[in-house]
Amino acid sequence: VLLMQEQLSKNRIIIDMDKKGNLNASVTSSSERIKSKTIIQMENQKIYLMLNQFVKKIPIMVVMKAMGMESDQEVVQMVGRDPRYAALLMPSIE
Repeated sequence: VLLMQEQLSKNRIIIDMDKKGNLNASVTSSSERIKSKTIIQMENQKIYLMLNQFVKKIPIMVVMKAMGMESDQEVVQMVGRDPRYAALLMPSIE
């Protein structure tokens, strides 16, 4: 019997599109004891965080503010000063 097994790279970012056409950036992190998958997803121009520990998607602005950023402007500056980054974040800010 021959079994094929696909094993995704650990601790590497994989960017792909899901069946609905949403852009996903995912990383599977693992240690000796714990394995977790983190996904940043762009759906309808808004950015969300998905973790295998949570049932619902978390808006990226909620995550950034939970990490200590106090204003939308501070979040944009932390992501990058390029105007293209600000344009990508605008739907998530609104």
